[in-house]
Amino acid sequence: KNNLSCILADDMGLGKTCQVIAFLAHLLEQGRHGPHLVVVPAATLENWLKEFQRFCPALTVEPYYSTVPGERVVLRESFEDSRNDINVIITTYTLAKGKEDFPWLKSFGFDCTVYDEGHVLKNADSQVAQKLVKIRSNFRLLLTGTPLQNNLKELISLLGFLMPKMFSAKADELKRIF
Repeated sequence: KNNLSCILADDMGLGKTCQVIAFLAHLLEQGRHGPHLVVVPAATLENWLKEFQRFCPALTVEPYYSTVPGERVVLRESFEDSRNDINVIITTYTLAKGKEDFPWLKSFGFDCTVYDEGHVLKNADSQVAQKLVKIRSNFRLLLTGTPLQNNLKELISLLGFLMPKMFSAKADELKRIF
């Protein structure tokens, strides 16, 4: 309701994927058609596609993935042309930070961006975190199967990633503290 980004952190195998699909279906029912972006490890891309089809076939879900750069150009053009018909685009971390793919993703403009296995973003100084924070999105949802436990530095880093405007003014001070 408030467009505040958040973290869904619980142990592996407890249904975070289903919860995200249900959430995106809820957004669709509320008139928020997307497009939404889901960034996943390459090994889980097919599973995400299957789960969307299984639990919410009403959502139009498109994979943004190919090992052939020329094919991704065609995909980008297709997505631009059919932007209003796509609810969810799923891609991998590797492509999301890629030289030719990142600029397109950064400027596409998403409603919600979901980061599966989001604990990979716990280092705010990493190249992947610094790039992916620039992808325009109304809000972000970070999923992790390794709940944050007793590490405030990682938590602050993840919160800074999720809500950069809120934390950017205090970034240097927080770095000094930790």
